[in-house]
Amino acid sequence: MQSWINKRIDAASWPRTLISIAALLAYSFWMYRPSGRFLQAKNSAGTLPEEMFGFPENEPTRAISQLFGLEGDYMLFQAIDIPYAVLNFFAFTAIFALALKSYRLSATPLRFVMLLPAVYLIAEFFENTLLVVLTRNAGESASLAHIQQAFTSLKLTAGFPSMILALLSLIALSILFLSKFIRGKSA
Repeated sequence: MQSWINKRIDAASWPRTLISIAALLAYSFWMYRPSGRFLQAKNSAGTLPEEMFGFPENEPTRAISQLFGLEGDYMLFQAIDIPYAVLNFFAFTAIFALALKSYRLSATPLRFVMLLPAVYLIAEFFENTLLVVLTRNAGESASLAHIQQAFTSLKLTAGFPSMILALLSLIALSILFLSKFIRGKSA
């Protein structure tokens, strides 16, 4: 695990980070377009199981029962969502690695922040797989629903802090870049 973290930090660069961010943004715009499968399912079912923290009563059965013929689209979205999670993983770890390298923090415990996107990715994969199984079975398995909601809660617990920390890291990197640029201009 530490060797993976060290390799990512050593390989960190602005071009790699910007490419991973651009790929994530491009995929996000395509995936969440108004005519996309996620928004169609969301409009039909309201709040979807993958958006709920904890163990809400009657979920995901309630949401799945309100898809009204969009079950296939919803299951396809779960598959489309996996590359999105992978792109999040690469973008966030690239941002974290570059920030750790740039601020010379790679030997501190802060380097373990790079594990958050990995937890998010793994939880997203299992959550989506279980949502497909539950959709095929009309959400009838209470035990699978609880496992799915546990993975959703884990995904949200790792995903939201990853997003916030990535944004803060980008701000810190931008400040560092601008300060170096300004110092270079005045020298």
